[in-house]
Amino acid sequence: MVNLPAERRDYVAARLLLDAMPRPPFHLPTLAAGGPVTRTIRLGQTTTATTASLWLPARGRRLPGVVVVPGAAPLGRHDPQLVRLARALAEAGRAVLVPDLALRTNALDAADLQRITAAVQAFTALPRVDPRQVGLLGISWGGALAVVAAASPPLAATVAFVATFGAFYDLADLAGAAVTGATVYHGRTIPWHTVPEGAALVRSAVLSLLPPAQAAAVRAALASTRSNGSVPAAPTPAERAVVALLTNRDPARVGRLAAGLPPPVQRVRRTFSPAFRLQGLRAPLLALHSTDDPAAPWTESALLVAAARAHDPSGARL
Repeated sequence: MVNLPAERRDYVAARLLLDAMPRPPFHLPTLAAGGPVTRTIRLGQTTTATTASLWLPARGRRLPGVVVVPGAAPLGRHDPQLVRLARALAEAGRAVLVPDLALRTNALDAADLQRITAAVQAFTALPRVDPRQVGLLGISWGGALAVVAAASPPLAATVAFVATFGAFYDLADLAGAAVTGATVYHGRTIPWHTVPEGAALVRSAVLSLLPPAQAAAVRAALASTRSNGSVPAAPTPAERAVVALLTNRDPARVGRLAAGLPPPVQRVRRTFSPAFRLQGLRAPLLALHSTDDPAAPWTESALLVAAARAHDPSGARL
């Protein structure tokens, strides 16, 4: 009841009291709540500009708010599951904002972190939203972006909570799991089944980060591997590290191989992996994960929470 909009609080209190009486002197009519109101708003400027769906309950002031960070859903904020989620949260008395991100095209774009920040700032400025009760809910890979954004200025000082569903902790772990079909957690090898094209997606994503000459050398080495079954020596140590990671079959080697990756790949890893940003997180963290999630192993959320607890023992739950 404490979290209900003010207009509903007295009504619910009266209903509870009357329902507890054996012979109530009268009955209150059912409150006509009305459906949530939704509209599209513009966020940000120039290269970081985007649109967002704003959902508001029909009534209420100083509402707690949730900024939903979508994953790689091609329809973005129009994805039917996201629409149902936003509507359900609004019907529960929450204000909701769902921005469109480049992530819906399977692209990791640093501008998305700015878009998330702009979404929170615009949201907290709305007159019906309580700026002290605005948090982030990140879905799938959007969960990792939500954590990184919440752990970075200026959001680190203002976000009330972060919740994730199916997030990743370290992009290198995720790539290694897609290639090897397993991950290592507390010394145990945990099998993981991703989509059939998972390894090919990782390969194309890593190659897209390399300069053209490096990418060509790695492609040639990979083609030679497929033709004769052995891993040839690529021209440079960085290229050899890429080839070794993309042909690796031992999940225990992923960490060592990732350390030798070329600078462009390392920059993307450090930009989007919560593993390198968690020290700035001040908000409580709730991580949820399905054990058969094909987009990221459940061990990623377990590692995420363990690392968050290292900074704040009581501030993270799995």
